[in-house]
Amino acid sequence: MSSLHRFFVPQSLSPGDIGLPPHVARQVSTVLRMRVGDRLVLFDGSGDEWDAILVAAGKGTASVRLDERRTPETESTVRLTLCQALLKADKFEWVLQKATELGVAEFVPLVPERVVAAGHTGHGSRRARRQPG
Repeated sequence: MSSLHRFFVPQSLSPGDIGLPPHVARQVSTVLRMRVGDRLVLFDGSGDEWDAILVAAGKGTASVRLDERRTPETESTVRLTLCQALLKADKFEWVLQKATELGVAEFVPLVPERVVAAGHTGHGSRRARRQPG
């Protein structure tokens, strides 16, 4: 089963036929080359989404018939845990941010046996290797 294309439209949605905004119409008709009768999903930021059927498509224009309104399941049923070795602070924060966006529920920081922390001047650091012994 293929997934349906989802599109954000900045207008309030209600049952019936509606014209798609120009940027969405272009994506539907020109980029994706969808045809009359193809199914898609629209959402307007209200938290709900609508099943829709493409009823007309032309150069830069498209309209759909909104069928069924539903509240999508937004939480994953899979609980993900990320075990991540410590990184420099800015990189570690970036990993946390992106993993959260992807749905990671739990983080386990790991301290590997060999790690070079920011400002570390121990045996394994670049600074230590460059200094004469």
